[in-house]
Amino acid sequence: MIEKPIAFIGKIIADFTHEINNHLALIKESAGLISDICKGKKSIDKKEMPYVIESLEAIENQIHRSVNFINYFNRFAHRMDNLKATFNLNSVIEELFELLKRYSNRKKVSL
Repeated sequence: MIEKPIAFIGKIIADFTHEINNHLALIKESAGLISDICKGKKSIDKKEMPYVIESLEAIENQIHRSVNFINYFNRFAHRMDNLKATFNLNSVIEELFELLKRYSNRKKVSL
């Protein structure tokens, strides 16, 4: 009987770590592009500036998404700290929706 909740938590953790790795990979690639553009230069050419700006915006966006995802996961995990707790049902549904979004996309299910 306990296998189902443990399997569910395992899937949530696996999806969480996969999603964070995706975010970090994009940050790494964007930072690498900026590094390649800037190496050995004292200034950036005007034609390269859009690539730098786009990469910096991608990094900022992925960091924001990662922080939000980590916060959802953290609140979800801490709900299990106490046997009884009060909570806002809308917040719990929003958190579950965010945590299950990637899993549902993989299964081609719309939420």
